Amino acid sequence: MKINEVIELIESYAPIDIADDGDRVKVGLQVGARNRECTGVVTCLDATLDVIKMAVDNGCNMVVSHHPMIYYPLQKVDEEEVHGEAVAYAIKHDVTVYSAHTNFDKCEIGTNATLVKLFDGKIIETNGCCFLCEVAPISVRDFAIKIANVLGDKSVKVAGNPNKTVTRFAVCSGGGGGAYSFLEYAVKNADVYVSGDMPHHIYLEAVNRDFACIEFSHYASEITCEDVFKSILDNKVKVIKANQLCPFRTLEEL
Repeated sequence: MKINEVIELIESYAPIDIADDGDRVKVGLQVGARNRECTGVVTCLDATLDVIKMAVDNGCNMVVSHHPMIYYPLQKVDEEEVHGEAVAYAIKHDVTVYSAHTNFDKCEIGTNATLVKLFDGKIIETNGCCFLCEVAPISVRDFAIKIANVLGDKSVKVAGNPNKTVTRFAVCSGGGGGAYSFLEYAVKNADVYVSGDMPHHIYLEAVNRDFACIEFSHYASEITCEDVFKSILDNKVKVIKANQLCPFRTLEEL
């Protein structure tokens, strides 16, 4: 199987043209070539130097990540810098790096769809990377506990009335907590907004409007990508999960 065929398979589920406008140039082939035979794939959340070395050590010449390895325009590739070293190592060892980002967030088996399934929800509609869902009646407190348990995330936070009953939730994986437009959408259509990386002003806005928010960690909401990418490629090419860990620990975990 050629690398280009691996790419076509992933894009049959998460086509590039459904990615956010500003994200479209960042998804897809990041480093390397399409026309080589694929000797194996490592799936990951972040295409770090350790992941690329793992690919090389295991005879794999492709890395499929959720987060784009090159998110901002590169001004230089300095091997004495962490990012530059990773890019250079991939090029030197003929490792192709491919990323599916907001197109994967939006697709029917991607990060948000996976979260909805884990939270026992039913999708009503989608608004870009924000999914509106129904759920059996549950309090904000118990919903937050459920989210923490199914994601194994000890960093879950809650704003608003913990006793409020939730029958509809809006969810956006990753760092959608900073998107004011998604908060507005949730306030109009749902009982709670669930996302990651919520800044102070979003919490304050929610509290002032008597609305509830639940924040999970960016990592916990998107690490499922390793399994989903693997499920797409299993039995077609050798696939190894990177099994990346959360970059931070809560005080409870120290």
